[in-house]
Amino acid sequence: PEDFVKGFSLTFTKNKFEAKLADGSGEEGEFKLDPKSKPASASFTAGGETRKAIYKWDGNSLHMCVSDKGGETPKEFAGKDGNLFFVLKKAK
Repeated sequence: PEDFVKGFSLTFTKNKFEAKLADGSGEEGEFKLDPKSKPASASFTAGGETRKAIYKWDGNSLHMCVSDKGGETPKEFAGKDGNLFFVLKKAK
């Protein structure tokens, strides 16, 4: 939904991430990348729970499909089966 996307930010610093919504809520934790998997994959752990993801980065945009907490790694870039698909632009 547009209200979710409009104020959403995702920040990466070393092996840490911070996800924030427009209302200021969000989560922070650690992530691990596996760029050699096909497609490239990642895991995000916060509050003892892990979300699995696939991603592609083109230098300006991050395409990511993320599972629900405890879900399996997504197989495709699509928002279905409880997965969230989004494209983020690099901040200027």
